[in-house]
Amino acid sequence: NVPEKPIKILMIEDSTFFSQYIKKMLAEEKSDGFDVELKYTDQLSVGLELIEEDEIDVILLDLTLPDSEGLDTFTRTSAQASELPIIVISGLGDEKLATEIVQKGAQDYLIKSQVNNIVLKRSILYAMQRKQAEIEINNYREHLEELIEKRTQELQISKAKIQNIFDSASDGIYALDLKGNFTEVNQRMLDMYGFGTFNEMLGTNGFDLIPPSEIEKAKSVMGEVLEKGEISSLEYFARKIDGSEFPVSVSSSILKDASGNAVGTIGIARDITDRKLAEEELKKHRDHLEELVESRTGELRKTINLMAGREVRMAELKDTIKALRTQLQETGMTPVADDPLKEEGIMNKK
Repeated sequence: NVPEKPIKILMIEDSTFFSQYIKKMLAEEKSDGFDVELKYTDQLSVGLELIEEDEIDVILLDLTLPDSEGLDTFTRTSAQASELPIIVISGLGDEKLATEIVQKGAQDYLIKSQVNNIVLKRSILYAMQRKQAEIEINNYREHLEELIEKRTQELQISKAKIQNIFDSASDGIYALDLKGNFTEVNQRMLDMYGFGTFNEMLGTNGFDLIPPSEIEKAKSVMGEVLEKGEISSLEYFARKIDGSEFPVSVSSSILKDASGNAVGTIGIARDITDRKLAEEELKKHRDHLEELVESRTGELRKTINLMAGREVRMAELKDTIKALRTQLQETGMTPVADDPLKEEGIMNKK
């Protein structure tokens, strides 16, 4: 595509004849809408100043100049004009040099004897397009690198936070491979099992930290986790590295890789020694209360039985007195004393 505005070209060339030749070829293409503004110098030092001072779109560069020669000419120009397309036009048909210069960033390498207006026009337009694409790609890559760097920093901060939570958790957190070896542990796990460093515990087989009486149960649980995906609040006895045992409550779930294959388990272990001691104390207290209740119930039952026996005896006494009074009346005798049980309210109070 031909640009709408004139292309500003800087030609650094020691041959006045060849520069006039190039100027003529470019003028012939103006009728096709290919408009250029050409600046010319035969000194590299002057050309570098023009690059710094003026707006330039394309550089046509000869390698053999009064003040510079060969690859050094291109290197110095490229360093000054890193964002400009450079087309090398040389009288040297050196393929090795041409390849090296293109690898170092030149957009094209033309041999003077082979240059014509069509070749030159196409080379200029392609050079501008390739350089623009190159700049856009570089800008995009830099943008991506910035995003990656930012994301990496965010991930590092996030990882540090997660690691801090992981290490400061009040419960033990661990990961096991499929053989039962520890691959990750936090500080609480070290404290619970009596390890001094992470390296000491990592690689240790989890089944070695379980009493023999609990091994089969633990293996069964791991198999259940791998089959069902998780298990919660399983209680068993664990063993520290000094051989002492303590009760733990474990919740575990399956750990999978990116392909969904099981690679181990991850879990949380809690030392429930204090809870077990509290439950024991509570049971003792409950048992004591039950004993007290049973004792008081027995005493109360005895009291009730005594009171029930007294009431029975009182009823029998009352019937006896009544029968005696009836016998006295039948014989024509009148009882001298009143019935002592007549006023039931008084007897009930007594």
